[in-house]
Amino acid sequence: MDKSVESLYEDTVIRLISRHKFFAHILLQLKTRFDPKFPTAGVSIRNSHVHMVIGSDFFKILNEDQRVFVLCYEMAHIVLGHLGKERFQNKKDHQINNIAMDIAIHEILTEAKVLFPEENKTIKPWTVESLRKFVEDDSILGNETAEYYFNYLKNMKNDMQEKIAAMPNFDVHDWLDEGSGENSNLGKALTVGILENAKRGCGPGDIPGVADLTIDGFKKSVVDWRAILRRFVASAVDHSYRTTRNKRNRRYGFAVPGKKRIFTPTIAFIVDTSGSMTEGMLETAAAEMVKLEKLGYEIWVIEADADVQKVPYEFKNRKFKGFKGGGGTLYQPALDAALRLNCDVAVYLTDMDPADEPLKPKFPVLWLRTAIGSFNPSFGKIIDIFEK
Repeated sequence: MDKSVESLYEDTVIRLISRHKFFAHILLQLKTRFDPKFPTAGVSIRNSHVHMVIGSDFFKILNEDQRVFVLCYEMAHIVLGHLGKERFQNKKDHQINNIAMDIAIHEILTEAKVLFPEENKTIKPWTVESLRKFVEDDSILGNETAEYYFNYLKNMKNDMQEKIAAMPNFDVHDWLDEGSGENSNLGKALTVGILENAKRGCGPGDIPGVADLTIDGFKKSVVDWRAILRRFVASAVDHSYRTTRNKRNRRYGFAVPGKKRIFTPTIAFIVDTSGSMTEGMLETAAAEMVKLEKLGYEIWVIEADADVQKVPYEFKNRKFKGFKGGGGTLYQPALDAALRLNCDVAVYLTDMDPADEPLKPKFPVLWLRTAIGSFNPSFGKIIDIFEK
């Protein structure tokens, strides 16, 4: 009697746990479903969770080693941080990037001693060797990043790029949450959480070194404050000036120093300290304030649950002692307090689950969303910073 696809999947997970524990701990955190219409397999972000879709017919025709290989292959996308990459708008660049990621995955699976099944029409991923053969260039290096292989492909002649872009993919690459736009921050946050959880269930010998590189790289770049604030508050900030010889004076020319505007926004950093906010979320708030302080911004902290819990105070890392709170959640009192501070911009770190609908303030608001709550603001910009 033929086994069901669910039974075959369970057998494969057991084999994966015994052979490749780290990949198994990643897999067990995903939401997996089977679809008879899906061509092969793929991981993606849907509704702010990482999902894996497996083609039922595809999975049934594989043998045991091939099934283990396919699951490891999909988990390698997460280990290498591909969920946190920006998606290319240009279709040809997107396809070339897919091939570059496949080659990088082949390299990491080789290092992890994953058994590669014999290639056939069903299992035929891109490798360094197949790329060298396709473009007739033995100088292509092995054990490199997806960025290296993408740049190599991108620098080829257009006709060769088009030939490569027309080649089929082994798996399906579709990282983005439907309706999320090009939000790679969500992919970064989810990747860090999944990899750190997997590490806790494994010994040092089970964890590939590239996983730590992915975690460290994404933690350092969750929010690029310098770029975000430059774009977001430029029109709302009071300007001061300094003289500079590098800029021509409009009236007297280069003989007299010109003036350069200096952007120094005052930031109201509002922290939701209600009972639904976890310790990890509050640690994230403190970490982001430290980053802003290092960039030279004036930061005023407002701690609020259903009301403002402390008199707003200027943030100084060396004097900071943590947060207090624990009640319900109302946004209007905190935004009113930010208005009284005469701030240029408010940054509101919250899990988006208030009991009120706040009014749009006179200043711009950046929502740092730590979880998917019931509130969908009609103003401001949302940045996803999920819990560590």
